[in-house]
Amino acid sequence: MQVTNQDILDVLGTQVKKARRKLGYTQEFVAESIGVSIDLLRNIENGRNIGSIPTIINICNFLKVS
Repeated sequence: MQVTNQDILDVLGTQVKKARRKLGYTQEFVAESIGVSIDLLRNIENGRNIGSIPTIINICNFLKVS
């Protein structure tokens, strides 16, 4: 079985959403805190967009996940 880009988007989005919810943060709070739009964060969590590498790193650092 080959891993597709969509597989990566889905896993990444699921993990971001899970980490955010575990901390009790809203999408609005996280987006505002790291300086991205709510739409971008929502699209990342729903597996529609990965954002830039710096954005993903900022999200992971803010949520304290690797």
